[in-house]
Amino acid sequence: MAAISSKSPGFILASGSPRRRELTAALGWEPIVLPSSVEEVRQPEESPKQYTERLASDKARAVIAAQRGRDDLPEWVLSADTIVVQAGKVLEKPLDDDDAVRMLVELSGSTHEVITSFCWASRESGEQVVRSVTTVVHFRELELDVIRRYVATGEPMDKAGAYGIQGLGGVFVASIEGSYSAVVGLPVSAVVESLERLGGLEGFPFVSG
Repeated sequence: MAAISSKSPGFILASGSPRRRELTAALGWEPIVLPSSVEEVRQPEESPKQYTERLASDKARAVIAAQRGRDDLPEWVLSADTIVVQAGKVLEKPLDDDDAVRMLVELSGSTHEVITSFCWASRESGEQVVRSVTTVVHFRELELDVIRRYVATGEPMDKAGAYGIQGLGGVFVASIEGSYSAVVGLPVSAVVESLERLGGLEGFPFVSG
């Protein structure tokens, strides 16, 4: 199987998230963004972790199926899904401003979990590995007018739990236990380690020149 290397740094990122693109590009990799069209709907019997792992796997499979026969694309596909879980309730991306305000009111002054699941899949062999990383996030108390002003910036609208830890939303976070990058959208340490174990990464970290 072809490996991601300094001479061949390309891979397929089955996600339209700009955060995931930036995180992988910072590793010296060259993501080819091909988002999947998998519907993100949780099944009644699924736990939050089962839900995100299924979505990560389904997204990779969907992109591989859609690009079958294309020899111009890299072998490795990376997909991911992130959710926020607060008091057993799954918080995904807000539907509108009111929904974002509701979520942030619930998170204010409390502790929640961010679960990010990812999948590496080989287009050639069909082999895949799915892993999850959970980070505990502690929010400080937020006044309602602060929440409303934050929502008015537009930042929460494409983010699970209605906040971005890497942006303005980071000022609401008192502390975390676990992976910061997983809260952003991709646990880069686990992502690298998993690909190394699959034999899909060669000579990392890359040295320029």
